[in-house]
Amino acid sequence: MSELAIARFLVAVLALALLACGGSLLHPASARLLGKLPRAYAVGVVLSAICWIWVMAQLLLFPIDFLA
Repeated sequence: MSELAIARFLVAVLALALLACGGSLLHPASARLLGKLPRAYAVGVVLSAICWIWVMAQLLLFPIDFLA
């Protein structure tokens, strides 16, 4: 199996998973569950900053050639 075929397969699996997650959020019970989740702005900002730092570190360690 070529690398392109593997990449296409992984993208298709990801798309199906996202569709399944999105479809499950349309159910009224899941909407009520999401409404009950706690929200903390400061925690969200900190987690977002950590994720951005991790992504930047990964791009510095493993540069992506097609973006250059």
